Amino acid sequence: MKKNVGFSLQPDVVKKIKTLVNRNQYSKNVRNFLHGQYTFPSNIEELAAFQHTKTSFDLLRLDKDTVLLLDEYVRRAKARGYNKANRSLIMRHVLAQFLKQLDEKSQESTKRIRRIPFYFQEGTSETLYHYISASDRNPMINQFILDEYKPSNDTNKLRTRPTKTERFTVALEEESIQRMDQFVEEIGVKGVTRTALMRDAVDQLIESLSTSTSNKIIVEQRLEASITEYKKVFGEKKLSEKLNKMSIVPEEDNIKVDKKIDIEEIKQSAQEELWWKLVQKFVFENHIDVRRSLVKDLIKTRPYDEKSKPKLLDDIFQDIGKGKKLRIYLLHGAFPFRGKRVSYNTKAPDIEEEIAKRVIDTVWEMRRSKP
Repeated sequence: MKKNVGFSLQPDVVKKIKTLVNRNQYSKNVRNFLHGQYTFPSNIEELAAFQHTKTSFDLLRLDKDTVLLLDEYVRRAKARGYNKANRSLIMRHVLAQFLKQLDEKSQESTKRIRRIPFYFQEGTSETLYHYISASDRNPMINQFILDEYKPSNDTNKLRTRPTKTERFTVALEEESIQRMDQFVEEIGVKGVTRTALMRDAVDQLIESLSTSTSNKIIVEQRLEASITEYKKVFGEKKLSEKLNKMSIVPEEDNIKVDKKIDIEEIKQSAQEELWWKLVQKFVFENHIDVRRSLVKDLIKTRPYDEKSKPKLLDDIFQDIGKGKKLRIYLLHGAFPFRGKRVSYNTKAPDIEEEIAKRVIDTVWEMRRSKP
């Protein structure tokens, strides 16, 4: 089972990685790299270079084994004398290695790219650009050919040439070209050429992009870009106000409603989805630093098993250095904590105490739910 885990990561590194991999497979690629290719530094001081860097909050969807592996690397670093090590520091080192590997592969791929003109049915490019930008066209076509494309079984359709054509050039990786030529050889029918298969591949890609799932991913990418631009121009406060207004759902009296539909549940779901989008873009109203001493005192008052209480404090501050406070970022009456959206009472007389209680209860519930 996977869950969202929050990290303080280098935003420039994350951004570069997401331009080199499928954004929808970002967390999966990081998990695979961490388990199969990441090398823990032999010189522990190598981690120090990632201690004082510009960071921002980001979420990765990780399974239990990956989280345990990160914790093991933290333990190794501390055992070798680097007491400042935590999950975020290790993950920054992991992503730096991953980006270096991706850059090397990208350079190798660039050397083996050929620009080839193809003839398509007139209007193909306009339809394709309805879903992706011109700059994304070549990477998307290459990725589709290598990962998903299977030639149509209708050879007559493949052999049929369009009556009205348009010409545009596709920058194909050598691997993509070899794959297409292999398909041509396997089919072995006169008239089924590389160009015929390219038309078929682009048609299938457009069909795939037009499905609700793929289209949702693209729309989300556009939304993220728009949010970033709006924040840059108008600032975080205006952005929060704008999105808060947009999230308002019409009253039940003004719309036709199926009585089986839970309106409040729909509202809540929409608000939570919007909330997580803002969190992923590191848009917050404020933050509060929670003292270790306060958490320690509050744990004593909570109705939990006395034997478990000492471990609870260590669990809460597991990634926090000695003498440092637990920083919590706040947004619309909730805060992200270890992949969860935790609500709190914004009218509480002591907000730090209220946040501390919610953190304690959340960690306690997480400990109880562990098998």
